[in-house]
Amino acid sequence: MDQHRSPLFLAPLLFVILFLRSASAEENLLFSEQFADCQIDISAFHDIQSNTAALRFDAFTRDEAGIRHRCSPRETTVSDSLKSAFAVYKQQPSPPRLTSVFIGRLDEYDWIGDYLALLPVAGTTPDDPDNKVLEDLEIDLMVSGTLDPFRLPADDADYPLVRLSCEKLIRNRQGRPLDALCWLAFGPKE
Repeated sequence: MDQHRSPLFLAPLLFVILFLRSASAEENLLFSEQFADCQIDISAFHDIQSNTAALRFDAFTRDEAGIRHRCSPRETTVSDSLKSAFAVYKQQPSPPRLTSVFIGRLDEYDWIGDYLALLPVAGTTPDDPDNKVLEDLEIDLMVSGTLDPFRLPADDADYPLVRLSCEKLIRNRQGRPLDALCWLAFGPKE
C-alpha cells in the first residue's frame, strides 16, 4: 500500500461535509440601499437546525471595476438601515430567534474610532491580561452610548442588545482600532 497517498481522496468527503453544512443555513437579504456615504446590505443567516438567525451588517462602496471597498457609514445611516431591516424581519411568518448582529471591524466606523481614541491605551500587566482589557473596552462601548446607532433600533424592534463581543481589539498609539471583528448579542425579549 502506498504510504504517500494524495489528499485528493478526501475531496469527495470534504464536499459532502461542506454541502451538508451549507444546506443547514439560509441567507436572506433583508435590506440593501445606497446611501450618500456607503452601500448598506443587511442579511439574516438562518440556522435551520437550531431555528435561530444572525444578522450581518455590511457597509461598502464599489469602484469603477465593481470591486468592493470598506467604508465608514454615518451613525444615522446605521440606525436608519437597521430600522428598515428589523421591520422586514418582523414581517416574516414565524421568524427565527435572533442571536446576534455581526458588525464587522470597528475601524470601519469612524465615530467608534473617535470614541476609542479618547480612552487611554491600556498596557497589560500580569494582573491585567489582554482579555480583561478587551472585556473592559467591550463593556465601556456598550454603556457609553457609542453603540446607540445599533442598540436603539434593536430596542425599538424589541430585540434588545445586551453584549458586545470582539474576537480581539488591536489599537494604534492614538487609541484608534486597527483590527476588531465584533458582534452584538441579542438578549431575551422583555
